[in-house]
Amino acid sequence: EHSGHWFQWIASGALVLLLINGYVLKFVEKRRSGKAIKLKKEHMTRQIHTFRVEGMTCSHCKASVENGLSALSSVSGAVADPAQNQVAIEAEGVTEAEVRETVEGLGYIFKGRT
Repeated sequence: EHSGHWFQWIASGALVLLLINGYVLKFVEKRRSGKAIKLKKEHMTRQIHTFRVEGMTCSHCKASVENGLSALSSVSGAVADPAQNQVAIEAEGVTEAEVRETVEGLGYIFKGRT
């Protein structure tokens, strides 16, 4: 009869551990998905802006404009296309005046949004 009691204790303990494990996993998953949603919302607030910039004639010009605009705190990335006289930036809260000042400060001609 004693062996039956031990089995019940072990089975009950295993059941409790499984239940605790389930709650812990649920809690961890909830926190992970919350962070993922927060990151997604942060990314969604960034927008792509395109501007016309003239005077870029080579790969050095392209790199100069990209690096100059990427240095702005609100800009997370910049891609210049000298052949099309365009610059696309990914930014959150950047103003056209900031972009104009940066581009003209680098010696290129700012022509506004495309």
